[in-house]
Amino acid sequence: MSDTPIIWKPVSDQSEELFIDSVSVNGNGVEILMSTGASAENQLRIEFDYCPSIRIHTEHVYNRTGSMKAWAQSNFWIVEDSDHRRWLRESSGGVYDQDFTNYLIFTAEECVDLLHSGEPLVEWINADNPVK
Repeated sequence: MSDTPIIWKPVSDQSEELFIDSVSVNGNGVEILMSTGASAENQLRIEFDYCPSIRIHTEHVYNRTGSMKAWAQSNFWIVEDSDHRRWLRESSGGVYDQDFTNYLIFTAEECVDLLHSGEPLVEWINADNPVK
């Protein structure tokens, strides 16, 4: 295995652990809403436009890496030299040979592992009055 995780810092003001509230996948892409769990007054919204591959797992899937302590350092990762990216390239017969970034959003309960070709939109929203 060659996955190399690197901490991704999509927000500078994250001081508490975040949990995934919802993951929505549709023709426009993927939207992930996260909060501290204690107070969902504000949510972090991460929006990816088209993603050719997305995997949603319980966090236990990543025990195979032997680096659970490393994963616990952050909710947000970019995985370089990704097995996920290699798998997509090989399974599509080379159709998806672009240089996708492998984003990993990892919490104590679940993991969203997706491939995307650009920077996602990341913003804090008020759960009662979303700002888009």
